[in-house]
Amino acid sequence: MKNKIQKKYIKELILLISSFILGSIFTIILLVFSPLSLILNSNNGITISKDKTKIYEKINLDGNGNSDIDTGIGFFVHMLTLFAFHSNFDLVVKA
Repeated sequence: MKNKIQKKYIKELILLISSFILGSIFTIILLVFSPLSLILNSNNGITISKDKTKIYEKINLDGNGNSDIDTGIGFFVHMLTLFAFHSNFDLVVKA
């Protein structure tokens, strides 16, 4: 009985974590590709603040593939760094 309950909680925890990660990836992608950041001069940055979350994003469309990513989540850092490198955008994301 105890083992079944533990498995149930583990499954729910995995679902919760994966939902959080996918939602966060989607949010960062929206911020990076938001029309506002593409309309602004490519050297301007955007700061988005909501409750306890503060995100600074800066993209240079004419860059060299340099990145300065600090999200606190290694997977995001890795994916956004690769995105910046392969797209030749200079990207700064601080969260």
